[in-house]
Amino acid sequence: MDKVLLGFIDVLRHAGIPVGINNARTALEAVSIVGYDNRERMRLALSTVIAADQHERELLDDCFKRYFLSSDNTAGQVTQSSTGTDAANDSTTDDQQPPKPAEDGAANPDLNSDILNDLLAGDDDALQLAIQQASEAINSDDIRYYTQRGVFTRRLLEALDWPQLQQSIMAMEEGLQEGSSGAGGSGSGLGEAQELSARMLAAARDQIDRQYYLYAKPQTEQLREQRLLTTPIRMLSHMEQDSVHKLVQKIARRLNKKYRRRALVHQRGKLDVRATLRRNMAFDATPFIPQWRKKHKDRPQVFVIADISGSVAASSGMLLSFMASLGEILPKVRSFVFSSSMGEVTDLYKQLDIKEATEQANKRWGSGVTDYGKSLINFSELTQGQIRRNSTIIILGDARNNNGDPAMGVFKDIARSCHNIYWLNPERKNIWDTGDSIMSDYGKHCHSIHLSNTLADLEKFCDYLLQNN
Repeated sequence: MDKVLLGFIDVLRHAGIPVGINNARTALEAVSIVGYDNRERMRLALSTVIAADQHERELLDDCFKRYFLSSDNTAGQVTQSSTGTDAANDSTTDDQQPPKPAEDGAANPDLNSDILNDLLAGDDDALQLAIQQASEAINSDDIRYYTQRGVFTRRLLEALDWPQLQQSIMAMEEGLQEGSSGAGGSGSGLGEAQELSARMLAAARDQIDRQYYLYAKPQTEQLREQRLLTTPIRMLSHMEQDSVHKLVQKIARRLNKKYRRRALVHQRGKLDVRATLRRNMAFDATPFIPQWRKKHKDRPQVFVIADISGSVAASSGMLLSFMASLGEILPKVRSFVFSSSMGEVTDLYKQLDIKEATEQANKRWGSGVTDYGKSLINFSELTQGQIRRNSTIIILGDARNNNGDPAMGVFKDIARSCHNIYWLNPERKNIWDTGDSIMSDYGKHCHSIHLSNTLADLEKFCDYLLQNN
């Protein structure tokens, strides 16, 4: 397969786009058709066959720009040299190909001479090609941290025999000056030599920066996301909230993508073979227009009840955000929040971003002493007659009722009316039923109880819910 295109696919994978073997093969076929010459056409072709949604299209566009359209980089020349795409029409001999950097630090006079000639001629394309080849030789795509940029730049310059190249530049400039103004000539020659050296250094640094943003930065983002996933939600700082909210959206996109096909099957039903054959008789029964057995089964409604008192407010906000973002596969979700009393926030989380919706919900319903009993009564009144045998109820809270009336009879009635009732508790099991916690009393009437201490816990539960809903 095409070396450069495979390199780009590797970059996409680092950026978080899952490009499988079949997608890679299709991408290669698409590029072989549209060619490398028209960058916009090439980008559109790759986006069409690889990107699954708008988010992936945006990621691909950003990676494409950095990989193929970086400043002072003629990707087409690099591409052709690396892949041999136009080898059949290229009359360049092996002796004319840009030489590879010397191994083990040994000087490569041919390379040195060619780079010097490229600098003097202002041939940035040929210079970039030599730097690209040296970059591959030192495995610059192994860069992982921002602080490694200097180290890799130095390695790149060493692969280009930078000290010897500097000497050649100075010697050449001195020779030119002596020929034009005698041995006493100075100033302008030195200035030109410094300019050539600066161009070389800038090109090398740009190459390493490009490799960092292509390979290291996405991995750094992944490490940061992993930390956010596993850190207890209550310990995440306010400075990290924007990153957390973006991560919630990313997880939701992943879950939507994972279960979208099943949701579509539910919507359209199974293939009706007889109806399909009848509908396509004009095409010799070739099934150009499939017909489906429509399903009239009512999708289950999901009710989310979230405690937004101080102790669990952060976890509740994350759960509500998750549920609001899963609208593609869970279209019937109603959300409620409570502390001392309960209110519905379904439209609030659909219309506003997570941060603003959570702030408004807390402002209106987050004050007062937590009262599970009163809130359960409120929920029963707000949903009277709407909870059915196919309904799913999700409750997030620590079950700490401040020693008040738990309204256990109301909770039992709610549990009997629905199909499943799940309880998410941010507290670990070893502190259940301590102090004013009555988790076990509520838990007796739940289908299952799940930990919701971290974003990873919430993702795990949402995955479980979608599998079983």
